[in-house]
Amino acid sequence: MKSFLEVRFDESDFKKRELIWRELIKVCFQRYVKKTDTVLDVGAGFCEFINNVICRNKIAIDSSNLIKKYADSDVIKIVKPFSKIPKKYFGRFDVIFMSNFLEHLEKKPDVVKTMQLSRKLLKRRGTLIIVQPNIDLIKEKYWDRIDHHIALNGRSVIEALNISGFQLKIFEKRFTPATMQSHLPISDFLIRMYLSLPSFARPFAGQSLFIASKR
Repeated sequence: MKSFLEVRFDESDFKKRELIWRELIKVCFQRYVKKTDTVLDVGAGFCEFINNVICRNKIAIDSSNLIKKYADSDVIKIVKPFSKIPKKYFGRFDVIFMSNFLEHLEKKPDVVKTMQLSRKLLKRRGTLIIVQPNIDLIKEKYWDRIDHHIALNGRSVIEALNISGFQLKIFEKRFTPATMQSHLPISDFLIRMYLSLPSFARPFAGQSLFIASKR
């Protein structure tokens, strides 16, 4: 049986996603990841982030076997729910990254538990990066995905971070479009141009960016 992601995206979508992720990492995310860092990608899916980010040690965790198929050979693959990650990884990570993950949790207390677990996994002053659809921006379209269970906006994610022992460093409400599926032409130049726009001026933005450090 195919996963939600495999049904949702076709071959042309994969090529666009790969291009978009490479540029997002180059323009934005890589500045928060050192070449010597150990990085965990939570809910890694097709592994575009963890495959392309430059760092010393790469670990991907997902409850789906997708990561065995899509993760590069230098990525350690953990096929488990994030809540079941082995304790040997506590205090091991410089950076934890999660994109489009929290909305798939069953209930809102699970968001806080996820962040508290992330804090245990991070080294002192480690960084948590979250890319998240924001219901304030996309309204009822948030529910177009059958696997979205809870609604989150900027304030609710920030509150969960504060409760869980993180200090918010960056919040971009209008970070990127809500989906990577588009009939519009996509190129590295257009992606860089989009990201160069002031956050408030980015058209179709539906995802928010949160960057927080462990207190």
